[in-house]
Amino acid sequence: VQPMMIAIQDVYSRKFLAWRIGETESAVQTRLALADLFRRWGIPDGCLLDNGRAFASKWITGGAKTRFRFKIRPEEPTGLLTALGVKTHWALPFRGSSKPIERGFRDFCDAIAKHPAFEGAYTGNKPDAKPENYGERAIDLDVFIRVVECGIAAHNARTGRRTEMARGRSFDQVFEESFSQAAVRRAGPEQLRLALLAADQVRTHRQSGE
Repeated sequence: VQPMMIAIQDVYSRKFLAWRIGETESAVQTRLALADLFRRWGIPDGCLLDNGRAFASKWITGGAKTRFRFKIRPEEPTGLLTALGVKTHWALPFRGSSKPIERGFRDFCDAIAKHPAFEGAYTGNKPDAKPENYGERAIDLDVFIRVVECGIAAHNARTGRRTEMARGRSFDQVFEESFSQAAVRRAGPEQLRLALLAADQVRTHRQSGE
């Protein structure tokens, strides 16, 4: 399989805070990434979200008044972010520049996807641009995750960043400075349970209730 990653980035510092890797980009992966974010860093006041189904799912943003996907119904289950009072902001559809995380993903394409450990398994940056040794080998999932985690840590720690906030520092340093001064809501056991459970509407059998 070609793995997919859901990632969450702090917009202010550009530090990657949480991520999950799976076979598909899904609302389940998004939920787990958000649970990791809440557990380690707390609950944010707002999130800038992509418009894909993984984030616009009712599991994540159900009840939010501004969604580009799906019809909003008064009786629909309340999504995770809505239930926790996290204000959702949506990136502009088909506008990559409205998603700051895309710059980080571009760096990952060079520093992680083309890592020497993945030699022979790199799939290319588009379907018609496969490397000559494409398909020679596959990478064990645990090895893949370990290399990705090391790559993200190096990405966060690299100094000399030229963003408006970094000015030569690393994303880690910028985040640490701002996080130490911020009033962040910590996630308790109830909030973490909410992040790992989902409600959904299903049809029942009219006579038996099954």
